[in-house]
Amino acid sequence: MADSAVNHLRGDHQQARKFLAQLASLLDALAQNRHWTAEHRESFRKLTVFFEHELCLLIRKEDEILYPALRDLFPTDPGPLAVLRSEHRDLCRNFHKVCEIGRSFSDGDGAAASLEEFQNCARKAIEVLEDHLYKEERVLFPMVAHYLLPQQDAELMQRMKSLQSSEKEPSTFEPTPGNQDSEGV
Repeated sequence: MADSAVNHLRGDHQQARKFLAQLASLLDALAQNRHWTAEHRESFRKLTVFFEHELCLLIRKEDEILYPALRDLFPTDPGPLAVLRSEHRDLCRNFHKVCEIGRSFSDGDGAAASLEEFQNCARKAIEVLEDHLYKEERVLFPMVAHYLLPQQDAELMQRMKSLQSSEKEPSTFEPTPGNQDSEGV
């Protein structure tokens, strides 16, 4: 099933991995040149746009569409979906902190403590996102692909595409604590 909800999310995960590689490259560049440069600022700006739109949209697709549809397959609280939602909150917190710190830098700026905090928050965000993507791709997605009925899959796919097309501006989405199973498929 080429056009499935799981394959759609896997495509989003591929984009997220590119984002992680770019963020890791920025961290490597900062490790070599301990000052914030115009090149760092431009790389950071592109990463911020990706985070505020694409990554937040991916999180919304999962929190608002996929996970509620799985409430009959998995325990919701506590359970694997609660863990994945918790990771979404951690990701947003860490990436918001990275963005906040990065926006405070100007060319040639970057006190050692601020750069270190930026790098630590970014590394933590990378670690959490890599682990999160692994869990979804290796455990959750195969189960979903196996158990989801074609009609359910088509509805999820349509809802994800609708959400994506309605998101023209960068998102300010932050997952909220607690159980979000408002509506299943």
